[in-house]
Amino acid sequence: MQNDSNEYLHFDRPSDSEPVRPELGEQERKTENAQWFWDNLGEELRRILIRKAASRTGIRFDDTVDYALLSWNDFPETGDTVGLKDQLVVLIDEFTP
Repeated sequence: MQNDSNEYLHFDRPSDSEPVRPELGEQERKTENAQWFWDNLGEELRRILIRKAASRTGIRFDDTVDYALLSWNDFPETGDTVGLKDQLVVLIDEFTP
Protein backbone atom coordinates (compact mmCIF):
# COMPACT_ATOMS: atom_id res chain seq x y z
CA MET A 1 0.00 0.00 0.00
CA GLN A 2 1.12 3.54 -0.64
CA ASN A 3 0.09 6.87 0.74
CA ASP A 4 0.05 10.23 -1.10
CA SER A 5 3.75 10.89 -0.56
CA ASN A 6 4.64 7.58 -2.28
CA GLU A 7 6.05 6.16 0.93
CA TYR A 8 5.03 2.60 1.65
CA LEU A 9 2.79 2.11 4.60
CA HIS A 10 4.26 -0.51 6.84
CA PHE A 11 2.37 -2.26 9.61
CA ASP A 12 4.61 -3.68 12.28
CA ARG A 13 3.60 -4.91 15.65
CA PRO A 14 5.60 -2.77 18.09
CA SER A 15 8.35 -4.98 19.42
CA ASP A 16 7.79 -3.89 22.99
CA SER A 17 3.98 -4.20 22.97
CA GLU A 18 3.91 -7.96 23.44
CA PRO A 19 6.74 -10.43 23.58
CA VAL A 20 7.02 -13.02 20.85
CA ARG A 21 5.78 -16.29 22.21
CA PRO A 22 7.91 -19.12 20.82
CA GLU A 23 5.53 -21.76 22.22
CA LEU A 24 2.92 -20.79 19.63
CA GLY A 25 2.61 -22.84 16.50
CA GLU A 26 2.59 -21.17 13.08
CA GLN A 27 -1.21 -20.98 12.79
CA GLU A 28 -1.61 -19.71 16.34
CA ARG A 29 1.01 -17.02 15.68
CA LYS A 30 -0.82 -15.94 12.52
CA THR A 31 -4.15 -15.82 14.35
CA GLU A 32 -2.70 -13.83 17.26
CA ASN A 33 -1.07 -11.40 14.83
CA ALA A 34 -4.34 -11.03 12.91
CA GLN A 35 -6.21 -10.31 16.14
CA TRP A 36 -3.72 -7.62 17.16
CA PHE A 37 -3.77 -6.12 13.68
CA TRP A 38 -7.60 -6.14 13.46
CA ASP A 39 -8.05 -4.57 16.87
CA ASN A 40 -5.64 -1.77 15.92
CA LEU A 41 -7.05 -0.96 12.47
CA GLY A 42 -9.50 1.80 11.69
CA GLU A 43 -13.02 1.01 10.59
CA GLU A 44 -12.47 1.82 6.92
CA LEU A 45 -9.47 -0.51 6.59
CA ARG A 46 -11.46 -3.21 8.38
CA ARG A 47 -14.27 -2.80 5.82
CA ILE A 48 -11.77 -3.18 2.98
CA LEU A 49 -10.38 -6.38 4.50
CA ILE A 50 -13.87 -7.79 5.08
CA ARG A 51 -14.91 -7.13 1.47
CA LYS A 52 -11.68 -8.70 0.19
CA ALA A 53 -12.02 -11.76 2.44
CA ALA A 54 -15.66 -12.21 1.49
CA SER A 55 -14.89 -11.95 -2.21
CA ARG A 56 -12.15 -14.58 -1.94
CA THR A 57 -14.43 -17.07 -0.26
CA GLY A 58 -17.74 -16.24 -1.88
CA ILE A 59 -19.24 -15.56 1.54
CA ARG A 60 -22.40 -13.50 1.50
CA PHE A 61 -23.20 -11.99 4.84
CA ASP A 62 -25.81 -9.75 6.41
CA ASP A 63 -25.09 -6.17 5.32
CA THR A 64 -27.08 -4.84 8.25
CA VAL A 65 -24.27 -5.86 10.60
CA ASP A 66 -21.24 -3.60 10.43
CA TYR A 67 -18.52 -6.17 11.06
CA ALA A 68 -15.87 -3.43 10.98
CA LEU A 69 -17.17 -2.17 14.32
CA LEU A 70 -16.67 -5.53 16.05
CA SER A 71 -13.59 -6.48 18.01
CA TRP A 72 -11.82 -9.67 16.95
CA ASN A 73 -13.28 -11.64 19.86
CA ASP A 74 -16.83 -10.46 19.09
CA PHE A 75 -16.64 -11.49 15.43
CA PRO A 76 -19.37 -14.05 14.68
CA GLU A 77 -18.39 -17.41 13.24
CA THR A 78 -21.81 -18.85 12.53
CA GLY A 79 -24.12 -19.04 9.57
CA ASP A 80 -22.88 -17.13 6.54
CA THR A 81 -19.74 -15.85 8.26
CA VAL A 82 -18.15 -19.26 8.86
CA GLY A 83 -14.70 -19.11 7.29
CA LEU A 84 -14.58 -15.32 7.04
CA LYS A 85 -12.38 -14.92 10.11
CA ASP A 86 -10.02 -17.62 8.78
CA GLN A 87 -9.77 -15.73 5.49
CA LEU A 88 -9.03 -12.51 7.41
CA VAL A 89 -6.12 -14.32 9.10
CA VAL A 90 -4.77 -15.29 5.67
CA LEU A 91 -5.16 -11.77 4.28
CA ILE A 92 -3.58 -10.06 7.27
CA ASP A 93 -0.70 -12.55 7.20
CA GLU A 94 -0.07 -11.60 3.55
CA PHE A 95 0.27 -7.92 4.46
CA THR A 96 2.24 -8.13 7.71
CA PRO A 97 5.76 -9.28 8.43
